[in-house]
Amino acid sequence: MRIKHQSSALQMLDKTPRQLHLQAVLRLQAGQAGWLRVDDGAVWITRSGDGVDHVLAADGALHLGRGEQVMAEPWRTGQAARLRWAVDAEAQAWVPGLRRPEASAWRALAGVLRGAAGRLAAAARRADAMARRAQGCIAAGDSIASSGALQ
Repeated sequence: MRIKHQSSALQMLDKTPRQLHLQAVLRLQAGQAGWLRVDDGAVWITRSGDGVDHVLAADGALHLGRGEQVMAEPWRTGQAARLRWAVDAEAQAWVPGLRRPEASAWRALAGVLRGAAGRLAAAARRADAMARRAQGCIAAGDSIASSGALQ
């Protein structure tokens, strides 16, 4: 992430479809859920709270939920890019079949991840208990070395 991400003024994306000419870093916030699409060039997008940066080329799109903030900048310094913003209904005209992520799919994934987290936590507890047993006290008479077996 570049330091200049911190200095850009915030622009709101609302119900009104619009085009954005991107020459430098631009902070955007979605007032409504919608799509940010790259019409020309390539764009580097950092979504607030997301550990992954997104690089989108022409015709690439990223769905933003209501209230989400992103930092967008041209992928190559000195090369401008053009973005287009539209709420979900208008974005359908850009790409037939373009759909926002389904909440049920995200809920299903969250359930799978919660189950995996529970299994991993149980495995960690078992490993910890086994390690504690392995490090427990051995009475002097129970030791192989103290019994004279080792010379």
